[in-house]
Amino acid sequence: AFLINRLAWELAGYLIIRLNQNQVFAIANEIKKTPWQNLGWGVGIAIGVPIIGVLLFITLVGYYVSIILLAAYALVLILSGIISAIILGYLVLGKLNKEGENMLDWQVILIGVVIWTLLGFVPLLGGIIKALIFLMVLGVIFRQLKAYLIQS
Repeated sequence: AFLINRLAWELAGYLIIRLNQNQVFAIANEIKKTPWQNLGWGVGIAIGVPIIGVLLFITLVGYYVSIILLAAYALVLILSGIISAIILGYLVLGKLNKEGENMLDWQVILIGVVIWTLLGFVPLLGGIIKALIFLMVLGVIFRQLKAYLIQS
């Protein structure tokens, strides 16, 4: 089951990169540019959206809005986890490769998922590092989604 899960992450990461490579690299660059701002947005979204969803659900007025909001939130959380592993691979390979050297998609995904998995085995520090990267990615995705909706 563990290997199947890792292979599913590899496949999902490959599909995400193939379908939207520029967006994934834009997320990585945004994290490098303003990490703390993205972390703050990620923490705010991680805490705020479930609270807003529950409050809407309780009022019965926003019952359907709450269900849609929480379903979208769950989807964004799943995507953020996979994209976090890809970003980790991108950042690690960026440090290992020479300036201007091309990074191959499959290497970024493979390295990212392997390091993401290995971080899960490191007792306290691994979870903290994973949470920080995840929240930064969540913050960037929210900011990009907000900019897209304002533009539309």
